[in-house]
Parts: sequence; C-alpha cells; structure tokens
Amino acid sequence: MDESQALEVVAVRAVEVADTARGLWSDDERAWASRAAAEVVGADASATTFLARRAALVVERLGARQPLLPRTVRALRWRPWIGTSLAGIGFVLGVFLDQVDRAQRINILAPPVLGLLAWNLAVYAFIAVGYVLHYGDGGAPGPMRRMLTAVAGGRSPSSRRLARGAMQQTLVALVTDWGVRSAPLQSARAVRMLHVAAAALAAGVIAGLYVRGLAFEYRATWQSTFLDAPAVHFILAAAYAPGALLLRVTVPDAAAIAAIRAPASTNAAQWIHLMAATVAAIVTLPRLLLALGARLV
Repeated sequence: MDESQALEVVAVRAVEVADTARGLWSDDERAWASRAAAEVVGADASATTFLARRAALVVERLGARQPLLPRTVRALRWRPWIGTSLAGIGFVLGVFLDQVDRAQRINILAPPVLGLLAWNLAVYAFIAVGYVLHYGDGGAPGPMRRMLTAVAGGRSPSSRRLARGAMQQTLVALVTDWGVRSAPLQSARAVRMLHVAAAALAAGVIAGLYVRGLAFEYRATWQSTFLDAPAVHFILAAAYAPGALLLRVTVPDAAAIAAIRAPASTNAAQWIHLMAATVAAIVTLPRLLLALGARLV
C-alpha cells in the first residue's frame, strides 16, 4: 500500500468511526463498499489490496455528495514540488551569495565559503550530539523541521479550516489521525529536504564563482585587522585541507599568503578550485548522503 492509498484508508476509517449515527455513510453503503471491493480485487487479493480498493470506492462515492472529504484528502497529500522548490531556492540563493566585490576580488577570509563550512560543521556536530542523546527515541524536531513536516503533510491552518459543517468531526479525526500516523514519514521528508537544500546552496555558491569566472578575472586577496599572514595560513590550511587532499595540492604557504594581502592580489583560480573541492567534500557529499539516509529510514 502506497502513501496515497494509506491516506484514503485513514480517511474511510475516520468516516466509519466518527459517523456513529450513520448519517453520512449508512450500513448498507458500508456493506456495498465491501462487496464492490471484493468483486474488483478478487478472492485471492491480500487484505491490503482489498482495503485500498474499498477506501478508493468510499472516497469516490461519498465524496460526490460530501466534497469536503476528497478535498481534505487532497490537502493532506504529499506535494513533491515542495522539496524541488526548496532545493531550487537554495541553489539560486547560493549563486547570489557573492563574495566578490566590485573590483572582482575574492576575500579568501570572508564568507560565504568559510561561513558555509563552519555552519555545516556545526550542523553535523549538532546531529551527532542529538543522535547520541536521543538514541532510540528519535528526538524532538526543531522549528524548521516541524514547519516543513506540517507543510509536507498538509497540516496547515488552511487544511484545518476544511473541517466545517456536517463532516466536522470526521475531518478533524482524519487530520489528527493522519498527522500522527504519517509523522515519521513527514519528519524524514523534512530532514531530507533540508539536507538537499543545503547541498544545493553549496553547489550554487561554487557554480556562481565558476560561471562568473568565465567572463571575469577574479583576484584573490585578504585583509584583517587582527590576523597576520601565518595566522591566516593556519586558518586556511585547516579549512581547505579536504579540498587540498582531494585535488592533491597544497594550500599556499604563509609567504605566498602575505604576498596577496590587500591591496595586493593574485589570480583566484587556485583558490576557487580549493574552495570548490572543499565544499564538495565537506558540504555537498555529506549532505546528499544524509538525505539518502533519511530516505532509507
């Protein structure tokens, strides 16, 4: 039984449990739905297949005179465009997170790349600590995850406003029951969407540098009130170590870094390659692996 079929089964369960007076769905109609489903699926069909077919018949027939039921079912269905849109927004935002000034200079100490790396490392630490502290109970979702879970499952104020009129009890029961039953799935989806969006944001940052680098010459430089060249070398050697290892190159030494302190500069191609490789190793690949893990849960 897929998610859409499960939602219809939960909807029919809400109707048949909440409608104790049989005002919406009579005993004769309940018996008809069972007979019709059995005729369609055959005697050898599994209970899951039978329930899915029966639910579809009930939603179709009852929905013809109570349109709020199928409307609420549609409101609760998963919307694939949410995840796609979030990833697209992340990529576009990354493209425009420009660290290049009007003179087309990349400050190798400035965000977004170093900030992106620091943020993602903090997220990984938070995930690891949360996993250890809440091992076995799933932990409590954060506000962003709760919001995406609610949107993904259709449990928004607009969906709750559908519960009016004669079917109010039934629709409230449906929204509540589906919210509880689908919470693990929607939570996993929210986690996956956030990881994919983070990977898309990182990809957008690097894509923006490379694409604009085709038309302009970027110059790498740096400036700091408190840091000297050895300190900057230490920070950058640590930050870009994954990219240097991946590319099998070394981060420029302290003398080379001192030589590009503002107002001096150098062609930024080497630094862009280091940034891209580091972001791929620290952000894009781990985030995609975490998204895959959330999908497999």
